[in-house]
Amino acid sequence: MARTQSDLKRRPDSTEDGSSQIVPSISIENLVKHFRRENGTEVRAVDDISIDVPLGEFLVLLGPSGCGKTTLLRCIAGLEKPTSGRIATQRGVMFDSGKRRNVPPEARRIGMVFQSYALWPHMTVFDNVAYPLRARRAPKAGIHSRVTSTLDVLGIGELAHQYPGQVSGGQQQRVALARALVAGEDTVLFDEPLSNVDAQVRDELRIEIRGMQRELGFTAVYVTHDREEAMGLATRIAVIERGRVAQIGTPKAIYSQPSSLHVARTIGSTTEMGGTVKGWEGDHAVVNTKLGLIRVSTSESVSPGDNVLLVTRPVDWQLDFNDSPLVNQWRAVIKAGAFLGTRNEYIVAVEDALIHHVWHHGEILPQGSQVWISIPPAAIQILGDSDEKAKA
Repeated sequence: MARTQSDLKRRPDSTEDGSSQIVPSISIENLVKHFRRENGTEVRAVDDISIDVPLGEFLVLLGPSGCGKTTLLRCIAGLEKPTSGRIATQRGVMFDSGKRRNVPPEARRIGMVFQSYALWPHMTVFDNVAYPLRARRAPKAGIHSRVTSTLDVLGIGELAHQYPGQVSGGQQQRVALARALVAGEDTVLFDEPLSNVDAQVRDELRIEIRGMQRELGFTAVYVTHDREEAMGLATRIAVIERGRVAQIGTPKAIYSQPSSLHVARTIGSTTEMGGTVKGWEGDHAVVNTKLGLIRVSTSESVSPGDNVLLVTRPVDWQLDFNDSPLVNQWRAVIKAGAFLGTRNEYIVAVEDALIHHVWHHGEILPQGSQVWISIPPAAIQILGDSDEKAKA
């Protein structure tokens, strides 16, 4: 565990041409997991997913409840047996339906932090963390050293002789993480581990988990439905939709260039408007909407007469008090506003059209305030046609 993150991320395995390649810590190929309901209908919780997780990466699986992200995580851990496909780690093939290979969870050497912590109430903190090592019959001297150093790294060394019921929820979370670290060595799975702690502790633990992952270099696969949590932790995010990977990429790429309306909504707040393409002005598509004509910088192949859906982010709308020579600018009235700590959020009206989720800093503006709002052409995306909003 003393390895650095850079050591873990790349290892010069030779290829046929003698070059080096990134070595995956986890390799998932064409993984499928079916469930059958009592009425006989089949549910594809994991539907032909293939992902390589490089060494030292922090991959977040993001999506709503029931999308298949936890089932995928449990398949990696060995707690669910896939219907078909292949899972491999650095230690070899863990599951291969074609070869009828399925390594049991305890032999996969993968740590896991559960949503409910899953701590033994009759064992001390030390014994809870030591349990995976004792189950593997590790040397006693090594167990004591490993557990003690891990507890110290997590700042809970003084709790070694306490029982789970005697420590706080945040401290229990650290105990669960310590156990996963000693069990997994270089790979740790997280199943929504921060959902049971209050907001302040959640923010602190999120920073601690990311910092420890960078310092210790372990590979992490983390399940959450919280987009802020995903953005704050991930080196890459995989947005899961109905058992499939809808899009995978860096947080910035997923946020700024979503591949679909579902991904756009999953990763952040949106304002959506239907419209009809009128034509082109240079690199700008001109779209007729409820606000009038909107210029959009786009590489999408659209033609006059096409019905399209325009998607924007609240942070990209600009709110001013004076008219200026901007493209896509309208006179507007504040209909409602709320102070959210780091920003103000408004609903504004342009004649009879309402625009939700316009963010602005400064003093909160009262209802009825006259303002100008604008949106840069490059901050607007065309995602599907105008009927997609109703279908989503």
